[in-house]
Amino acid sequence: MRLKTIIFFSVAVLAMFFILGWVGYLNIGHWLSLDEAPHSADAIICLSGDARLKKSISLLSQGFADKIMTTTDKTYKDLINKKINKSALVRPEKNASSTYEEALFLKQKIIDLHIKSALIVSDPFHLYRVKWTFTHVYKNVPVHFSYISTEPKWAQGFWWNNRRSRVFVLTELPKIPYYW
Repeated sequence: MRLKTIIFFSVAVLAMFFILGWVGYLNIGHWLSLDEAPHSADAIICLSGDARLKKSISLLSQGFADKIMTTTDKTYKDLINKKINKSALVRPEKNASSTYEEALFLKQKIIDLHIKSALIVSDPFHLYRVKWTFTHVYKNVPVHFSYISTEPKWAQGFWWNNRRSRVFVLTELPKIPYYW
């Protein structure tokens, strides 16, 4: 009788882990995604990338902030080429090559410019890691970040059915442990 009980509980525990794993697998896209409503802020932080550039320009033109902070010279020059006034741009002192560097290299400028709130623009599948990174780097700085997703939205609910979404998830997931 005791052996049957052990087997029953072992199977039940394995089934529970399988179900939880399957539910987690199906919801990875939702877990990675983060998108908050834009609001008035002191600055827009444009992490490097074409869709991010477009969204940052849109937020600036809608009056959500009066300046865009960039993390690379390329993004800065791209904004100038898009006819964004130089007075509305904050140029990076160093070019960032990772999400962590983007947060770190902006930190002193955010402190010096007395930025108290900023809209961080990135791709939806990238925003979880962005939030974790900025929260970690700015833990002792009194600044509030909001995380704004680029367009178009991606297939977060059925990410495994879309090649582009699969690539996003499978390249983003391995990067997350690095930031812990």
